Amino acid sequence: ELWEGPRAGVEGAKTLTGVDTTGFIDDFQIFFENFVGKFNKNNLHIYYDVSNLNSVNIKPSYKNLLSNRGDFTIVSPLKFVHELRWRKSPAEIKLLRKSCDIAARGFVETMRFCYADVDENHLSGKFDFECKINGAKGLAYPPVVAGGNRANTIHYLNADQLIRENELVLMDAGCDFGGYSSDITRCWPVSGKFNAAQKEVYEVLLKVQVDLIQYLENTRPVSLRDFYTTMIDLLTIGLSELGLFTNESLDARRCLADSFCPHHVSHYLGLDVHDTETVSKTRPLESGVVVTVEPGLYFNNNDKRIPEKFRGIGLRIEDDILITESGVEVLSARTPKDVATIEEIMKL
Repeated sequence: ELWEGPRAGVEGAKTLTGVDTTGFIDDFQIFFENFVGKFNKNNLHIYYDVSNLNSVNIKPSYKNLLSNRGDFTIVSPLKFVHELRWRKSPAEIKLLRKSCDIAARGFVETMRFCYADVDENHLSGKFDFECKINGAKGLAYPPVVAGGNRANTIHYLNADQLIRENELVLMDAGCDFGGYSSDITRCWPVSGKFNAAQKEVYEVLLKVQVDLIQYLENTRPVSLRDFYTTMIDLLTIGLSELGLFTNESLDARRCLADSFCPHHVSHYLGLDVHDTETVSKTRPLESGVVVTVEPGLYFNNNDKRIPEKFRGIGLRIEDDILITESGVEVLSARTPKDVATIEEIMKL
């Protein structure tokens, strides 16, 4: 306690967690043997996620107890916990709304702070500061802040380069409020105004993203797998408008669309950024589920399939969406994404 402050202790752990029994790690083996002995071992299931033991002290003890044991079955509780977490309660939705609102303010202030030759790391720090000063515990995950062609590296985390005049910046960031994560992506020109080629690609992608949200609004049943197929269909249309196709078949065009957006269109969101990972993407969405909508277009500067004026442009637009009984609610709606609003913000 001298070095790290007061500890809860065994009794305090009960109060903090609500569990019935707490104890010291050193006593774990004796407790476990006594606990198992109370039950009929012919039908005993112990629910514990052996693959995710946090304590280095308890892990060897647990492995020793489980080795060569045939009198009980170990079952991970993860899928049962994820089932409970998949649909959000009204209290959870309130926290997610707040997380998205804080992140939205962070994005707006970071856009205003932007200028030509800004350091990517400065933008990351600005967003972090704005989120914390507005009530977030911190960031939900290491942010992607990528200028110019670096935006075509989907998980670019270096954030150590200057973003030059006339380049776009892609920022994928969110905050943690009350344990709940926001996850938003926006792109904007550091000089304050999209050039013609940037605007052309951006508005095609924005239309795809808006149409995808409308699809979620109007379609039931729908799963994330269905949603991905719809994204590819819409991207195929958008890429055709940009003149990227010649005489390819529809299947070939869809394959090209997939290559220009190699990631999924969506994931579940909640306590974790990629939440409830054991819930299948083929499962129809239900009221109370929160998902992302994040189509992208990545035109690397050395990709000869792409018209030269578009090379080096990497874009993703991502919002957080609550599925409701009557449609959807865009939790991140306060984060600007249309060209006119972004350019107006950057004038201020």
